[in-house]
Amino acid sequence: MPQSVSASSEQRSSVSVPESIAKQAVAWLVEWQMAEDQDRIWQQIEDWRSADPLHEKAWQHIESINQKLGMVAGPSNSNLAHRVLTKPSVSRRDAVKYLSIFMLMAGGGWQIARNPHWYADHRTSVGQQKTINLPDGTLLVLNSSSAVNIEFTAHERRIVLLKGEAFISTGKASELPMKIQVSQGDLRPIGTEFSVHQLGERAKLSVYDGQVEVQPHSMTGLRIVDAGESVLFSSIQVFSKTSANRTELAWTKGMIVASNMRLDEFLAQLGRHRYGLIQCDPHAANIKVSGTYMISQVDQVLAALEKALPVKVNFYTSFWVQVNAAV
Repeated sequence: MPQSVSASSEQRSSVSVPESIAKQAVAWLVEWQMAEDQDRIWQQIEDWRSADPLHEKAWQHIESINQKLGMVAGPSNSNLAHRVLTKPSVSRRDAVKYLSIFMLMAGGGWQIARNPHWYADHRTSVGQQKTINLPDGTLLVLNSSSAVNIEFTAHERRIVLLKGEAFISTGKASELPMKIQVSQGDLRPIGTEFSVHQLGERAKLSVYDGQVEVQPHSMTGLRIVDAGESVLFSSIQVFSKTSANRTELAWTKGMIVASNMRLDEFLAQLGRHRYGLIQCDPHAANIKVSGTYMISQVDQVLAALEKALPVKVNFYTSFWVQVNAAV
């Protein structure tokens, strides 16, 4: 049964934890609080914590908040977390969202200053897409778990992609220059349709019409990416060009279109639209997937894969799914 951690754990938990792992920790808390068999879920949490030092840091942060506020501790407590989680009208997805915000504001490890997307002009949650029509006629579509700020001034139109992925079709109702700002550098579209995806230290740009100038923050000179081309770039360089494929935009219509796609790559895309973790057994990673799949129906897609491919889908919890090669 869970115990409170020592005060030194609070200090250790201040080490930066990736947002994806922080959300997994909150998801485990939700799973535990909602479970009928909390001992069983607690053992699974222990396994998850021991799998990666960052998992342990994330959980220590949750428990450090418990020490400070006494709100998210053991199963017998009548506390804020328990009331949120057991309220009939609150879904698991909403519970994860509410508790993520609560953890963000309550503790020192995951600070709002480190997560500006929480108060972005436009943002999407996991599994959500959002279409925004800007005053200049620009069409902006956000993929799952994305955030942008819009900064239109008398001199410039600027879109700041804080996280995630966006498709942009630039409007022609304004002559002002447009700039797309990402953490790696600036993009300057020239009458274009394109998508940009933040991928940690790199970003991926795919151009479908027109041109886009890429200017990494720490690179002299710029690169021009033409229609039909795609590049990865960091803050110091632009990597080799590859072909841009419009099927990658299927997410704007709520779909994934796979054509002989590796299973691990397919599950990585699918996992962006579901809270928790979808793991792929390395022995199944190279199995090929083809077809059109609705990203709003992730669990149904997983069930369909089990029927169509030599795989076994294991739902260990609502937030932990593993796809193994069939025995």
